[in-house]
Amino acid sequence: MQSYKDRIAAYLKNEKAAVGMPISPKAFIILNLITLGAFTQVWAYHNFQKDQHYKKHPKLTAFVKCLFLPLTLITLLNYLEEAAKQLGSALKIPKNLIAFCYLLSLAVDIYSALMNNAISSSLRLTVWLCCGFVQFFMLVFVQLEINRINEELRPSVNLNKYKMNLRKYFAAIIFSFLFLASNLLISIFLKAMAQAVGRD
Repeated sequence: MQSYKDRIAAYLKNEKAAVGMPISPKAFIILNLITLGAFTQVWAYHNFQKDQHYKKHPKLTAFVKCLFLPLTLITLLNYLEEAAKQLGSALKIPKNLIAFCYLLSLAVDIYSALMNNAISSSLRLTVWLCCGFVQFFMLVFVQLEINRINEELRPSVNLNKYKMNLRKYFAAIIFSFLFLASNLLISIFLKAMAQAVGRD
């Protein structure tokens, strides 16, 4: 059976295949502002599809992994590190620190929400904003590294096809809100399941 590293090597043999999802930081920021952060999951979905860890059902796997991005971000960083290594370079961002900061900020955000009656609403809002900024900028650093890998190590990749136009912006916004709707449906389903178990 072909190993994970071998699958990445086979993927990289196609010199026109990009590593991850190259997108300008400007477009990344604009789309996240417009969609209130929902674009993050579209971004993660496209990046996880490029990971060669799973041969079967890559789209389904990418969808599941993007729903749990705080836990799966490290696997995306591992993929970028391996791709950079095979291209003769190295990952130039602290992957463990980025993954830890992203997960920690989410944990703090959730904790403040659970302590609803113990802290003031203004403090909860401040915590939510600070944690949101930390999570957002961690992903900006990841995007900058994806762009660097493709620009420096994959010169044969046509990065022009990844440039955003009005049609692509519109499609990205639609898919972002579809992901958001799927999250809401999943949370409603899980809440209903929890209530059903509680009644039993």
